[in-house]
Amino acid sequence: MPRKKKSYRIGVCDAETDPFEPGVFVQPFIWGVLLDDGVYHEFDSSPGHGGAPVRDGTQAFTEWCQAQADPLILYAHNGGKFDYHFLREAIEANEPISVIAGRLARCKIGRVELRDSLNLFGQTRLADFSKEEIDYRLMRRSERDKPHNRELIRKYLKSDCVNLLTIVTKFLERYGMQFTQAGASMKYWQKHYAPRDSCGRGYVPKQSAAQFQTYAPHFFGGRVQCFESGYEKAEFYVVDINSAYPRAMLDSHPYEPTGMVTSRLPRDESSIPQCLIELDGVSKGALPLRSGDGSLFFPEDETKVRRYFTTGWELIAGLDTGTLKVDRIVRVHQFGTPVDFKSYIEHFFNERANAKLAGDKAGDIFAKIFMNSLYGKWAACPTRYKEYVLSDLGSDAYQRWLSQHFEDRGEWGGRRMLTRPVPTEKHRYYNIATAASITGWVRAFLWRSLQKCSGVLYCDTDSIAARDVSALDSGKKLGQWKLEAQCDEYAIAGKKNYAFHVAGMARPVHVKRQKPLDAPETRGEWDELRKCWKMASKGSDLSPREMIAASLGFEVLNRASVPNFSIHKNEFSFIDRKVRNTWKDIADPDAYEKVA
Repeated sequence: MPRKKKSYRIGVCDAETDPFEPGVFVQPFIWGVLLDDGVYHEFDSSPGHGGAPVRDGTQAFTEWCQAQADPLILYAHNGGKFDYHFLREAIEANEPISVIAGRLARCKIGRVELRDSLNLFGQTRLADFSKEEIDYRLMRRSERDKPHNRELIRKYLKSDCVNLLTIVTKFLERYGMQFTQAGASMKYWQKHYAPRDSCGRGYVPKQSAAQFQTYAPHFFGGRVQCFESGYEKAEFYVVDINSAYPRAMLDSHPYEPTGMVTSRLPRDESSIPQCLIELDGVSKGALPLRSGDGSLFFPEDETKVRRYFTTGWELIAGLDTGTLKVDRIVRVHQFGTPVDFKSYIEHFFNERANAKLAGDKAGDIFAKIFMNSLYGKWAACPTRYKEYVLSDLGSDAYQRWLSQHFEDRGEWGGRRMLTRPVPTEKHRYYNIATAASITGWVRAFLWRSLQKCSGVLYCDTDSIAARDVSALDSGKKLGQWKLEAQCDEYAIAGKKNYAFHVAGMARPVHVKRQKPLDAPETRGEWDELRKCWKMASKGSDLSPREMIAASLGFEVLNRASVPNFSIHKNEFSFIDRKVRNTWKDIADPDAYEKVA
């Protein structure tokens, strides 16, 4: 059913900057704004259009925002980690600022509210929807003022605005004015699929802080583990679970905000999976523990008894696979009537299938987002959130903020950045037991699957790299495994640092995830080269050659080409990272020369 006509104006904005190069601080030289009435505005810093005088495009854009008489919401894709940081000095003082995961998610200039469209689409790239191509060398100062190049840049900028406005508009028309994808998912669940209360409304649990803290030790993230490291030429396979978390949500999970505490497992074995369990036992890789730095590890003990906080899913998986011996059940949390998210997941699964058939790329991505974003909302922890505001040092407003327990965190954009924890009266807990059960299902399923493989090299939440995966259940259904690649060479330097070469493909060892500025290849050829390697290099951009070096124990310096924009720092910076396989103490120069 079509939604009611919206009562707000929306638009999108984008900027083109100097091209990214290591150590070079970029600046925008042209901005574009496209409104939902089709009007396009351009703010260009350079001369060359009919003899117009030189003017700073960023200043012109901010002045335009300040001149708007009516409220307007503007979106920029990844604006919170990039575009909006060039507008720091124009952001309104004494107006609340929303920050999500260190990203400037929402702020205001005059009556214009700036939002990051990543709030709605997660880490989805604009190119995943639709995006024009351009040679970024044209953005260099020596090239961009040439009339032909400038026209290409202007066309490219406008096309990005058109594409972004198209997908933002489609999202808002289908799901209403939402701020984040997780919030939109929760509202959709509550309206259409949540259990009904006595008044017939969707019932979403509300936990207390004490209840949240009781169940929080049972909540863990995905399983990322290196079973082997280093470099080797060997035949192996990389497989992924089809929609791991959506598949987990087809089964039943705790829903009530609190549960009954016992010291024994329920007699009805079918209800064990929905329990949260504290136990002493010997785990041979089946159960997670949290290390001092917060990361997960999975002890592979023979006799050592440890205290574990786990889920029923993982308990049963450990017992079934003979990788867990329970010494003592300490505490069992049993909840009331469980809930499954089957109708919700099947709705969006069908939506996605229909979108694919119709060639609706936006609908395909929206459905995928809704299937994957709901589970995390249950674990939302408001004590980790903060409120932010900018204020002028020494002003009356500044003093008022301090009196409300805001803390001065230093200069930011010519003013002072003030923060405080979100007040207790604004806290909203859902049910972390639900999230713990869903993530536990995925880890349990992954563990069972790992036991069916041989020669396991690596796993990451919903994927496995192993020499033999033939015993896995493969197919296209939710929860089945799919083959991503057959490979013949690996370099593993650590968690989320690896290079897997695809068998039968060329072997370009210098290719990186980010296209080098001076690469002679076209984008299509470059994409073909990238298909030769499955790469992950956390916090860096290493080539396969560099990953091989790191896997062999050499220290590789990654020079950042993209500046780091932080809500917590007044200055932009480049974060260079050193990558090395810490499992290997000695690097072998001869081995490196042979393979790289």
